[in-house]
Amino acid sequence: MSEILLIGNPEKEISQLRSSLEHNFKDYKVRYTKPDKDSIQDHLSGSTKMTVFNLGQLPKESPEHIQTIRDMGYSDSILMLAGLNDPKDLSEIQKTDDVTVLPKPFENNDLIHLSRKILNDEKVCQRRYPRFSMDEVVGLEAFGVSGKVGARMLKLSKGGALLKLEGFSELYIGDIIQVHVQLRELERYHRMTAQIVNTEEDEKILTGEHFGISWLTTLGQKQVAA
Repeated sequence: MSEILLIGNPEKEISQLRSSLEHNFKDYKVRYTKPDKDSIQDHLSGSTKMTVFNLGQLPKESPEHIQTIRDMGYSDSILMLAGLNDPKDLSEIQKTDDVTVLPKPFENNDLIHLSRKILNDEKVCQRRYPRFSMDEVVGLEAFGVSGKVGARMLKLSKGGALLKLEGFSELYIGDIIQVHVQLRELERYHRMTAQIVNTEEDEKILTGEHFGISWLTTLGQKQVAA
């Protein structure tokens, strides 16, 4: 049986991660080991198809964990769960093959979705920012569309957001839009510029479909969401 090796601390987090992986990947044996070299060596086997490191913060330099496990002959995928003080810390990681970082905090569905893609050898895009779940009504303005289009913002990060289209209209990948966000509980209002970067199906987005956006400024630089 193929195996997933879970490496790290603390015990409470590891227990939750292991339970989730075992529940969702019943064709895999999920093993756990402490993050020291000898323990990893004892638990790593030829059946290990993915290793999952649970870290507090991602080091600025390429983590020695990667080199350690590669020196043991392991060549398959590595998933690192870690907090990011600065997305630039990913620069060294991105130079290595088959290593993906899932920034903390994350939701269980994010872990399972990413793990499934890794185990199925599907293309994985590196996430640069943690995402936060929400459910806020927003208004969208797009070129060629009269008035505001209704949508719901379901996930938010410093890099972008996931939205669900509710208005009776059509949007497309590449559209530049204005997003009007009224955070009622905080009594704050924001208007941000964004570009549609992905959709559920093809380039067209219809009512009820989800789509991803990336925050922009007029100069095409990243804008930090408040």
